[in-house]
Amino acid sequence: ALTVRGVLRDAGVRITSADDVTPAAGVWVNKSTEIFFNHAGLIHVWVEPEGKFIAANTAARTPMEIVTAAGIAPGKGDEFRDNGRLVNPGEPLLQKSGLVLQYFPQLKFTILVDGEELEASSAEATVGTALWKAGVALHDGDGVTPAVETRLANGMEVVVTRGQRLEIRVDGKVMQVGSSAGSVGDALQQVGVALQDLDYSIPVESDPLPEDGKIAVIRVSEEILLEQSTIPFTVEYVSDDTLELDQTNVKEEGQYGLQAKRI
Repeated sequence: ALTVRGVLRDAGVRITSADDVTPAAGVWVNKSTEIFFNHAGLIHVWVEPEGKFIAANTAARTPMEIVTAAGIAPGKGDEFRDNGRLVNPGEPLLQKSGLVLQYFPQLKFTILVDGEELEASSAEATVGTALWKAGVALHDGDGVTPAVETRLANGMEVVVTRGQRLEIRVDGKVMQVGSSAGSVGDALQQVGVALQDLDYSIPVESDPLPEDGKIAVIRVSEEILLEQSTIPFTVEYVSDDTLELDQTNVKEEGQYGLQAKRI
């Protein structure tokens, strides 16, 4: 054979347009020519956060080259994962059938922490992990909008409201909690303390969280008692011509009455 293509053909290697051949297939060969051949394979790229598959028939082996072959222009700071394992963009992956490469591009988003604005970017999948990578630590009672498990999106605004330490006295116990609720009632609901029937709180449910952080829950029970007492009967005398003088006869027995009082 005179060319690289001819040598490969004689060796039983079939070339496709996606295969990687060095030197090129049309180059003439001599006794010292070394031929490097990588057969193209079907690789799927899973793109976050859209959650879509892109199939690429390529001989590329590094994550950066594979993503480029799939028609994506990777940027600095983007992350690549093989079966969930973070991989180096420039290191070749092991050849295996059904390879799926996860691609996490850097997304720009804004963080508002108690009104202070911070511009950030991250290749993390969720709001919670993106905040952690951005150095924003979350503590007990902090509020995050949208929720930490929400998928991160480009241009998203994440609001972090720092929680206030609260001391809640309820049912003979003292609860030390953190909360970013807007009212006393919301804070009680967050920690699972329900006000029922005649129960009330100090401050009242509709008030904002107190500056000293102290909330008391007053349990009120209502019981209806029935108090009974007897009513004595009266005696009525009626003259009777059939009886002798100073004699009496009981016409009808008297009966005690019953008085009931609800308390």
